[in-house]
Parts: sequence; C-alpha cells; structure tokens
Amino acid sequence: MKVRNAYKIAAFGCSVVALSWCFAGYRGVTASFTEANWILLVGGIVLTLMLVGVQAYWIYFEEKSKGKLRKRIHVFEQIYAAIKSDKSPVQSARGEPNHE
Repeated sequence: MKVRNAYKIAAFGCSVVALSWCFAGYRGVTASFTEANWILLVGGIVLTLMLVGVQAYWIYFEEKSKGKLRKRIHVFEQIYAAIKSDKSPVQSARGEPNHE
C-alpha cells in the first residue's frame, strides 16, 4: 500500500490546524465558559486524533509492505480487511461474480 505524498502533506497540514483548534478551544474555555469554545475544543481533539490515526494507519502498512514491521496491530489489520472486502466483486444470489 503506497500513499501519495499529496495526501500525506494534506493530512499533516489538517492535523496541525486541528491541533491549533484544540489549543484555541482550551484558551477559550479557560477564559469564558461558552458552548462555542467547548465545540472548538472537543472538535479539535476529535479531528486531531482521527487524522493522527489515519497517518499511523498509512505508516503501518507502508512498513508492512517493506517487510520492516515489528509488531502487528490488530485494529489496523481489521480495518484493512474490511476495506479490502468492500473492493471485492459483489456476488449475486446464485454465487456468481457480479461485476458492477
């Protein structure tokens, strides 16, 4: 599995922006306890964690394809299996491949 550099750069840039939202939300929550600041804080945390998780997934499978993987991560393997099974040809009710 090879991920294009443009996707890596975009994910990294979005992670930096999301992390800055975390800090801005924290500053806002400590200064004034408003709903908007909480949304900014929680949204920044969730988005940062999701993007870091995506980047970790990409790194995991790049290392696996190079043969340098030291430890298997079961969650990443399950996600990969789910994605791979979605890309397989759909079978009809009679068991014949249905190439849509």
